[in-house]
Amino acid sequence: MSTQIAKTGSDFLVLNDAGEHVLLIDGRLLADEDTISVEHLTRQIRYQSVAHLARKMDRLAITDAGGNEVGSVVRKQISPLRDRFVIELVSGQVLLVDGKVANHEFSLSGIDGPVAEVSRRWFRARNSYGVEIKPGQPDALLITAILAMDSMVFGVD
Repeated sequence: MSTQIAKTGSDFLVLNDAGEHVLLIDGRLLADEDTISVEHLTRQIRYQSVAHLARKMDRLAITDAGGNEVGSVVRKQISPLRDRFVIELVSGQVLLVDGKVANHEFSLSGIDGPVAEVSRRWFRARNSYGVEIKPGQPDALLITAILAMDSMVFGVD
């Protein structure tokens, strides 16, 4: 699945490679409560992550609609100027982040190889970037993790 994350008003729409809206990122929650919320188009929450003071945190938990933790984004500082991120899922799967998160040019890899690629170069629109997720992967969960990393690098506007 290829997706584009594009800002529209106070919400972000996630589009698939056919240009269809598939998920919604609630922009009001981002502004009011510092919470990342990835939802169905019907406004049912799929996954959330608290982003309050995310730039100062080394771990952000990701929860499902019932509040159960399903994974976390972990920052491991390897130097004062560079961070390394890892996504740890409750299932035991660990995804390594390779590339430049701050430039939106990185990939996620698991034990079986690449899982997703994030790139800004696929789109010209400002504040947009693409996420290509391999088939069979938890797309909404991975998008939540990518947004959590984004908030850990840039903070919440």
